[in-house]
Amino acid sequence: MKKQHVVIIGGGPAAIRLMEQLRERSARVHISIFSKEKTLPYNRIQLSSYLNGEITEEGLTTYTNKWFHQNNVSFHPGETVEEVLKEEKKIITAGGGEHSYDYLVFATGSSPLIPPVEGVEKEGVFPFRTLEDCRRLVDAAEHKRRILVIGGGLLGLEAANGLSRFEAEVTVIQRADNIMDRQLDRQSAAMLQGKLERRGVKFLLGKAVTSILGLRKVAGISFGDGTHMEADMVVFAIGIRPQLKLAEASSIKTNHGVIVNDRMETSEKHIYAIGECIEHDGRTYGLVQPVNEQADVLARRLSGEHKAYYKGSSTSAKLKISGVELFSVGSLSEDEATKSWVLHDEENELYKKIVFRHKTVQGAVLYGNTSNSDLLKSLVMTDKPINASEKKQLLSASSEPFGFLLEMPGSDTVCACNNVNKNTIIQAVQEKELTTLQEVKTCTGASTSCGGCSSMAEGLLKLACEGKVEAENKAEALCDCTGLDHPALISRLMEVKPSTPEEAMKALNWKTPEGCGMCRPAIAYYLYMIQMKQGELSSNETMPFTYSPYISLEADGTYTLQPIMKAGIISPALIKNLNTVIEKHQLSNFHITAGGRIQLPYVEDKDVVEVCDSLDIPLLNFPGFQMTAVQSVFKDQIRERHHPGMVPYALELEEPVEAVPFPDTLRFVMLEGFSILEGNHVDAGLLRMEDKWEFHIYFEEKPVLLFSTPTFMEIKEYIWALLQYYRETAFFKESFAGWCGRMTIIHIREGIFDPETREQLLHQLSACLKKPLPYHFSVPEGSTIHE
Repeated sequence: MKKQHVVIIGGGPAAIRLMEQLRERSARVHISIFSKEKTLPYNRIQLSSYLNGEITEEGLTTYTNKWFHQNNVSFHPGETVEEVLKEEKKIITAGGGEHSYDYLVFATGSSPLIPPVEGVEKEGVFPFRTLEDCRRLVDAAEHKRRILVIGGGLLGLEAANGLSRFEAEVTVIQRADNIMDRQLDRQSAAMLQGKLERRGVKFLLGKAVTSILGLRKVAGISFGDGTHMEADMVVFAIGIRPQLKLAEASSIKTNHGVIVNDRMETSEKHIYAIGECIEHDGRTYGLVQPVNEQADVLARRLSGEHKAYYKGSSTSAKLKISGVELFSVGSLSEDEATKSWVLHDEENELYKKIVFRHKTVQGAVLYGNTSNSDLLKSLVMTDKPINASEKKQLLSASSEPFGFLLEMPGSDTVCACNNVNKNTIIQAVQEKELTTLQEVKTCTGASTSCGGCSSMAEGLLKLACEGKVEAENKAEALCDCTGLDHPALISRLMEVKPSTPEEAMKALNWKTPEGCGMCRPAIAYYLYMIQMKQGELSSNETMPFTYSPYISLEADGTYTLQPIMKAGIISPALIKNLNTVIEKHQLSNFHITAGGRIQLPYVEDKDVVEVCDSLDIPLLNFPGFQMTAVQSVFKDQIRERHHPGMVPYALELEEPVEAVPFPDTLRFVMLEGFSILEGNHVDAGLLRMEDKWEFHIYFEEKPVLLFSTPTFMEIKEYIWALLQYYRETAFFKESFAGWCGRMTIIHIREGIFDPETREQLLHQLSACLKKPLPYHFSVPEGSTIHE
């Protein structure tokens, strides 16, 4: 199976996040990253800490050349992409290199916004955006007397705080009347300004820069009111502008950014875009969380999860300055329909302002204590109504330093950058006996990006160590051999990538080295599904398992065999062959199960192959269960002789999937001309009416209509897609009804009704078969990494 090649243009946070998520989901895809920066990837969010001297350049580096080599990633530093040949699916670099791609991703990011004022080209004018910018700032600041930072937003304040460690006088120039005017009200802005002033940073507000003074070097700046100010270094930190030059040259639709849809697709086939260079639904983004969310959606889609959509992000802000806790979300604007609740503790430098619109939170600002920032963010995003007591709780100043965390739901997000919730942190602390914040970061990924959630992560660490909090709904372990539940086992198998159950149990520190009757087949099934989906196992290969859906090893050492019954029909030829086999091998009688299968018990080990050959039982070698014969039931007990009835339809439906493993046994029935019968002991039923076909599932002990179509061709494709969805998302030995309950009927319908998702499921099911699935429509080219 051909490895797919994903080429990413750009080496910033969006590109690296996409690389991480793709590599986590598939080992087969080859990734190439072309970065115009000459350095290895680094944590851009920590640049302000580097500027402030809190972290070294080595501490910024996130990945090494060795890691790239070991993980099938080609990283090209200092190699700019000059041209995209869309028809040939190739890119051309500045050095003349030519590279083909299957999927191309624009993650070109943004460039610092430098206003078109006179003198910006003079020596001593700097942007604040990249590691190279920071290096130049550090080198220059050591020899300057007066530094002016233009811009009083997040970026400008972080730059000013970092430069304040040098001997130069640092002044922030802001056009508005208060700093961070888009995120803060006047009171919180004044408190923040006062704190930074005590650190030596000065402020000049309400001033618009019109020109840079000096001959060759910076000597000062002039303002719109005719005044001027001396300086020998000027730093612009007023915003960013998406880098669109290459996209525009490639005739990709742009506006304020590269225009993308909910699938992160651009206007051109096989070309996607994420990060600060995009425009989605009329909005551009410059914060880490939206960028991560976009990369995650694209990674899921390229890995075949076609229900992944990007619906936009809520914007919130946390200042990345050591010793300063500041958070803002939503809108602080007020009118007749809003009411503002304010808590101001001057002695302890605490400030909270929450703007309510009727019963919902419209916006909030927290200064001094941001412990409930994620709850406020969630309330703004969801417009969830809250009552008066809940409002008071949001504003209260608890005597318990981390009191709010006690009431926080376990599913609530703590680290928005890396999608880490409260439960994940508590479980990690308690199960792995973590004692430091650094251990929590390493184990869970929380607070490893912007660091804005460090106080919450540290608070949960403290509460968990003191036994004041417990993880909610801790899942039951798979068996006594391990502490892992089904989702955790699947996640670890995808991470460790073992080839056999034995390797998996060894790598995952199984308590019982050989496993048991529950975990061994579960591991085998999950490995089979993972490797098939990731393209590491072809439809003609088998895995080294000892499980088969047609052959069962019994406790006494003999085997029970199940001949295949097409459409649930016991043919005369099958009866004749059974009698011959029973007489030859001196077996007892066969019997028919409740699911409509024939079982032939007590077959000796030495006779298995011969008996299977005589009864046309395939000697398959995969784990899991099977779908039983699709039983055909007629309305009338006596039918016209030789009338085929439902048998041809049953054969057409079951033959392609009769040798496909399922997480649990499936029992289907097909009926003609009358409704689904209660108590039929089946999982689903297909009903043929005069003008349509209906597919019912048995859920909560009653039949539920899942979907109906005019033709058998359509209903057949819907059912096959449903079966594949069950195979991919159900836990081992999770019944079909149990799976429907966990996934919900609405969610299942949405997945099957979505044409793109349905086609992808059919494509994935077909890839598992030795004979391609005969579905009507083809999967669009470029729909998945594994073709």
